Amino acid sequence: MQSVLSWLNIGNLSNHSLLLIDDEADNASINTAQSGEDPTAINSLIRQILQKFEKKSYVGITATPFANIFIDPNETKDQMLADDLFPRDFIYSLAFPDNYIGPEQIFGENGKYKSMIETLPKGKKFDPDTEECFPQFDHPEKKFFKLKADSRIKKLPESLYDAMSYFLLVNAIRDFRGETRTHRTMMIHVTRFTSIHEQIKDRVDEWLMKVRKALREPIPDNTIDTVDRLKRVFDKFELDKKVKISWDELLYECIPKAVSPITAGIQNALENDLHYDAHSAHGLRIIVVGGNSLSRGLTLEGLCVSYFYRNVTAYDTLMQMGRWFGYRPNYADLCKIWTTDKIAEWYGYITDTMQDLKDDLRMMRRQQRTPADFGVRIKLSPSVLSITAPNKMQNAAKYQISFSRQFVETNEIPLKALADNEQRIRDFIQSISNKYPHATNSRYPNAWSGVSSADIANLVREMDQTSTSFSTKEMSEHILRNLSNAKWDVVIPTGGGKNISLKGTVPFEPLARTVKVDYGSVVFYGRKRTIGGFELTSDCLTESQIENIKSEFRELNPEEPERRLSNRAYLIKDRNPILFVYVIEPLNRDKTSELKRTKLIFALGIGFPENENARPVNVTINKAIRDRLNQEAMEQQVESEDEN
Repeated sequence: MQSVLSWLNIGNLSNHSLLLIDDEADNASINTAQSGEDPTAINSLIRQILQKFEKKSYVGITATPFANIFIDPNETKDQMLADDLFPRDFIYSLAFPDNYIGPEQIFGENGKYKSMIETLPKGKKFDPDTEECFPQFDHPEKKFFKLKADSRIKKLPESLYDAMSYFLLVNAIRDFRGETRTHRTMMIHVTRFTSIHEQIKDRVDEWLMKVRKALREPIPDNTIDTVDRLKRVFDKFELDKKVKISWDELLYECIPKAVSPITAGIQNALENDLHYDAHSAHGLRIIVVGGNSLSRGLTLEGLCVSYFYRNVTAYDTLMQMGRWFGYRPNYADLCKIWTTDKIAEWYGYITDTMQDLKDDLRMMRRQQRTPADFGVRIKLSPSVLSITAPNKMQNAAKYQISFSRQFVETNEIPLKALADNEQRIRDFIQSISNKYPHATNSRYPNAWSGVSSADIANLVREMDQTSTSFSTKEMSEHILRNLSNAKWDVVIPTGGGKNISLKGTVPFEPLARTVKVDYGSVVFYGRKRTIGGFELTSDCLTESQIENIKSEFRELNPEEPERRLSNRAYLIKDRNPILFVYVIEPLNRDKTSELKRTKLIFALGIGFPENENARPVNVTINKAIRDRLNQEAMEQQVESEDEN
């Protein structure tokens, strides 16, 4: 970049125009300097180059634009550099080609390739086998320590041996299908430390040698943990349905030849064993071990098996590490991702967040507005996820949340508050059932219309529960300030549980849900990621309103297949705000000691219609979250230095 600037300094550029295309624009291009400091190097150089031209256009391209959205649109501290790189004129979301396997197809609620995910076996809080080998996740007993650069890898987890066995079988199946000259890759990504990569690679090499020997000399001592494992994995995933030959035929006719060329390799800042071009004639078959170098800007050719176990909690970092997204012609049915249920849950939540962002961008385009005056928002995670590196979110504190066209739900409830919350809900239902009429457009038997904002705000303020990015106090203030004259719909969604009745209601089925208990709180948001489900907010709308919303979506998204819409899609202007009272029957009550005496759990969901005049609410971040973000910032800085 400095060389480009030096070259431009030579000539007269007044009669020239510039188009600057910045790939991976959310990475080094972001100014991560503290307020008052000089901009970071790459950011400064890009702005200096742009300043040299009268006519210029800057186009940033990235799969994860979170950091770009948090650039200060008014940053003009240095006239020599002019504006920062905020996408003030447009943000355009490119559609995925039909043959591209993206996040929604794997981690979306109705994803076509959800079966790719193979969750690692877990104990109460974590996968004990994998955690013992590659300690990453915090554990209350502190039995394991976080993986360090000088850690010694004494063994590999059983789940990794299963994943590698599956990779060997995939090679045999693809050979049987006639694809003998294609690249095949398996990714092992468990740490950023290069010293650990070398140890894992050595263990993989040892195992591959053991497998080859067992295939050559099939005596019992050789086959117990190799060929026998291959057979168990073959049966577990019912691969006979994909192969159409017997196990014995595959074993003797295909597997030895398919396994023979497979090697182990490393891809990190120090080593690069991914030489696809050198194996173009017959295809490279490799189990590659790596860290951050296995993420941004790298294509793993023929990736069919991924073993991903990283405690990374930023939206953009996780999505960039998801190398399994892409094109998988003729072998998508064989692809697998070994990871934890928690990581899969994180990916699912980010997938939903990205879909919401795309919906916002389409709405912005429809309204012919720019990012500078539209105000693009990113939904905060109810878990430990952060949107991007904290040093790329320095301006996020300047943003406020208007809750226009937003759907928010309870995320967690302290165990000690369950009984009080239940009583508050019961009193609220009894009160409104005596004051307000039934909501005629609701599909549920227990629904009321015309409820005052004062009644809603009082309930929200009294509830002891946590939601995504606000306190119940802030939310109640927002309702009274922006919706003081609104008439609310209140609905009790039902389904799946045993019949019960609350005062003022007819008998109904509560929502049957599996919940989690972590550190003294009931935690919602599992793989389902919403308590009430998608399209819940279509309730209390007329059939014509619902059809108009779906028709508009099809018109704006002709390239997307038919899918269930998010709850935000139905929060149109001029409809009533809506409160959902969730009565939840915990399916895992008998298996969870903390819930033995808890028959029902009460929670809330709130839908705010589109309102351009809604005054924003300030959002506060408590010290615990701030400390965690600061710690992640330091760790990410160390990772960046390691890679460079």
